[in-house]
Amino acid sequence: EDFMKKLIFLAAAALLSATAFCAEHTLGLGITFPVSSLNFKDSDDEFDEDITQTGVGVDLTYLFISDSGFTGKADFAFEKISASDFEENPDEGLNWVFDFGIGYTFLRDEKFSISALGMFGFSLGAYNWYDDPVTESLLMKTLDFGVDVVGKFKFTNHLGAFANLGLRYSIDAGSKYEVEFRASAHEEDFDIDLKTQGFRFIPTLGVSWTF
Repeated sequence: EDFMKKLIFLAAAALLSATAFCAEHTLGLGITFPVSSLNFKDSDDEFDEDITQTGVGVDLTYLFISDSGFTGKADFAFEKISASDFEENPDEGLNWVFDFGIGYTFLRDEKFSISALGMFGFSLGAYNWYDDPVTESLLMKTLDFGVDVVGKFKFTNHLGAFANLGLRYSIDAGSKYEVEFRASAHEEDFDIDLKTQGFRFIPTLGVSWTF
């Protein structure tokens, strides 16, 4: 957690310092449609589950493009996710994503731009099963590495639209499977540490405001 805090602080400091040389800032609000393929495995290989997730969410994007073409980006997304691979389907899960990156805008004019960036981020997701008196939870924490390609079109000097295609490789950052048993005469909890890895494909469409 301390490492993540330091990393986020350094990324924020880099983005803020870079904005002093920016020619263009853009805020975007979009709808994202993530698709992911993940594997969960415990240390003894007794728990080994492959799932394919689909979802829909809201994405808030900040993008800056300097006069030289140097580009920075930060995203926060909140997603509702589901998976049909479980033997017993849980309620739909939730996922939070924060990532940032730097890259280059290689095509740009007064109306249109295309940027490519290397991205790094953190994801936190959860599924829950309720079957009284038992509650089961799958908590997913991953570090995500990958690339984004962003296209932006301006209808006016400020209002526009954007499209983003993202690809991530995810590695474990502390995933767990947890079980809680609550009955009048007995209470019991246990959890299993999991190793998580997989890929995420993240298309996003939205509106943008450039200033």
